[in-house]
Amino acid sequence: MLRELAHEILDGAQISIDEALAQPLEFGACMEYLLQYHVLSDLVDLAERDVPRGMRKYVVRFFDYFTSVIPLGLLPESAIRLPLVAIMRQCLQIVETSPRTVVNGPVGGPTEHRLGRGYHSIMNERAAVVLCHDLLQLIVTLFTRLREHSSMVYLFFDWTNGEMVASNSELAVAALRSASSEYTAHSVRGHELFIVHTIVEYLLAPGATGQLAREALVLVVQVLAAPEDAERFVAFLLDQARVVEVLVEHMSYLHAQMPMFRPVPRTPASAVFGDAYAGPRRMAPLDRRVQNERDIKGGRAQRVDIGARLRHLLAQPSLLRARAAQDQRESRILAAARTALEHVDAFFVCWELLDEIAAVAHNEHVLRVVQSQLMNGFLRTHVEPALLTSAAARNQALTMVSYLTDMITATHSTHVLDALFVVLLGPDLTPERAPQPTVERPSMLSPEDQQMLDMIEDDALRAEAAQLLMPPGSTNFGSDAAASEIHPVRAALVSWLTLDDGTHLSLNTL
Repeated sequence: MLRELAHEILDGAQISIDEALAQPLEFGACMEYLLQYHVLSDLVDLAERDVPRGMRKYVVRFFDYFTSVIPLGLLPESAIRLPLVAIMRQCLQIVETSPRTVVNGPVGGPTEHRLGRGYHSIMNERAAVVLCHDLLQLIVTLFTRLREHSSMVYLFFDWTNGEMVASNSELAVAALRSASSEYTAHSVRGHELFIVHTIVEYLLAPGATGQLAREALVLVVQVLAAPEDAERFVAFLLDQARVVEVLVEHMSYLHAQMPMFRPVPRTPASAVFGDAYAGPRRMAPLDRRVQNERDIKGGRAQRVDIGARLRHLLAQPSLLRARAAQDQRESRILAAARTALEHVDAFFVCWELLDEIAAVAHNEHVLRVVQSQLMNGFLRTHVEPALLTSAAARNQALTMVSYLTDMITATHSTHVLDALFVVLLGPDLTPERAPQPTVERPSMLSPEDQQMLDMIEDDALRAEAAQLLMPPGSTNFGSDAAASEIHPVRAALVSWLTLDDGTHLSLNTL
């Protein structure tokens, strides 16, 4: 019924995107009344009082339906934009103040929420759980509409122009949380920080709530990196919201909590996105590799005759089926919220999400930051030390390679793969023993000894024999000086492959 009402307010008008942007103020009598008398603001007041009880969630769902069908040119109107942001702020405040139960006792206690409020933290109130899900669904719907035209990002957000500068010593998620709280009292400022903050808090939430948050983050990157002059938008993503840094910090922390004595398999149900997601991760491998731009302007469902649909709906003898479907939906949300992601599942969720961001962000600055954060952060501080362990800690290296195999298999972005291979194999992927030009050196061996060495076919035996026949104190000119310049991780991987005790690393995917 809420969806039908939202269509009915628009008088069933079929307006294309270009027409909506060219003539954004041409609408019917219902929309004129809604804008002139601030009906949406009255709905926000009803939701705040929650009278009658349960009104709030229906108001949020109406805003979701309304945002999905409204002409695109009307979104920046203050009579629509401000109530839309107000209802989102209201929902977040209620969700954050809801009592919680900590699951498995994360390090730092329930007050820190280093990995966000949705990770290993369950809200005790059923209404807050459903409201959090509906809030993220509203954010996904909003950015899906903003993605339809690159100019909408200029009109909808009031940019802070870099006023917030976070300390490098502070965790990215904590900096974003404190920066967003500074704009709590402002009704018309800080929309972008508030929305990204909401998404980051629930990136690792279980079930459909976390999937919506991750889809919303990908949409935010797509929308803000789309305009032609995307420098300040990208600067907001990387310097103020610190989206890439948040994911790398999450991966570093989760990797430290993962068992390293043996690899733990992922849970099959821990999907990064929901079934409705249609991003690069759902594309065929060939199309995904070349990163073709998807036609986001098409594919929207054509609007139907709402009046006839509404009369047909009201003529049905039973409207209880819609209520039953709604109850089933809420039951699924509540059931999923009672679970918790394991550390291994949460780690791979962050890895695949960062890979998806690199795949959709057609911006060189974003890709450089992704590679830099990986090479100088997580891969250098966690993967490399695990592979360079001594023989006594062989199980740790075996487990790390097992995780690396899954990481490479799940990676779709060539830029993420490049960063991974630079750390594993070095920046110069040349053979370990490159052909060297023959250089004439003065021989310190007698002709008889040199003739005997020439008869030895095995290179290792020949080098050992030459070392024994050399005069004491002489320099071994036959040694390969380039061997000391081999990348340490690459040399370690090669040495592991040469073991013959049945414990060598399986590096076929590398």
